[in-house]
Amino acid sequence: EENMINRCKSCPNAAAFSSFHQSNSYTALMSNADPALRSLDIDEAMSTLVQLPMDDKVLTTFNDHALTSGRGLTLKWDRYDIDGHPGAQSMHLELARNDIGSVALLPAAQEFRGLDVLLVFGLTGNLIHRVVFGASTALELDYVKQVEPPTLKEPAPHSHQDKPIDLRATRALIDGWDCHGARWHLEQIQKDQGRARLRTLPLISSERAKRVCVDALYPWLCAAHREGLPYARILPQGKWLQCDSSEISKVTIEGGFIAIVSTLGATLFDVANIAQCWRTEFLDRGTPVSLLELYSQCGECIAVLAPFRDYLLAPWLDQTASLFQY
Repeated sequence: EENMINRCKSCPNAAAFSSFHQSNSYTALMSNADPALRSLDIDEAMSTLVQLPMDDKVLTTFNDHALTSGRGLTLKWDRYDIDGHPGAQSMHLELARNDIGSVALLPAAQEFRGLDVLLVFGLTGNLIHRVVFGASTALELDYVKQVEPPTLKEPAPHSHQDKPIDLRATRALIDGWDCHGARWHLEQIQKDQGRARLRTLPLISSERAKRVCVDALYPWLCAAHREGLPYARILPQGKWLQCDSSEISKVTIEGGFIAIVSTLGATLFDVANIAQCWRTEFLDRGTPVSLLELYSQCGECIAVLAPFRDYLLAPWLDQTASLFQY
């Protein structure tokens, strides 16, 4: 069990993802510590990381119920936006310093075929993000100051039923629904992994927020893939956000996981822990936009599916509306 990432107690599946490695838990990593393992100064490590070229690196962000991973020359450190025709599909990643409890560099990791791996852990030792260096090595990180391994905090249980609805926050969400655009809606999800937003969604008008049968998600994903509809897979992890909008090559369901495989990487959802699916619609500077928001039993936002910028917005709106027909 110590090899597992922290999973919420109220969700059906408390087991680790089948694709996880022992390094997904800081406790497990340290208990089997490789002599080459180095704990790094967080600020120095992250400031160095964002300056490195990403053309041969694989970046993976994890939350308790899903992961998204990607690589490629089109990687951009930028904010999600629906503006602009897609000249090149890309992956976006945002970083949040306050969510980081420790950073560790594992050179020549055996479980990653001898490649260098940078591991970013949360405050309780759960893996937030991982960078696997490709042909090039993490030489720049060799100059980052080493530190003593930190003391981990005890994880707090989460449930969207724990707190009453904040009427002020609810009013702000309702009043701002059509005023601020897609970026603002994603920021509402980032605030607390979407827990407050989920408590508010039933209070939004059905034209703007409507619950979808979870069982309809996989057939809808397959239909969207067959019809060649591009869309972004956005994974929140606290205030972190990783978005893969590269072209989809296949969609599968196996062993309890939905996998959306793209040209740059993949997104993996734990089906057992998807408790609610919502289609939300709002205006982004006058343009109608819809999102598909997935939530766990404990009230966390697992992932968001979004249109790829402003490309094929009308088909995206029609396709997401068709979810109610499944």
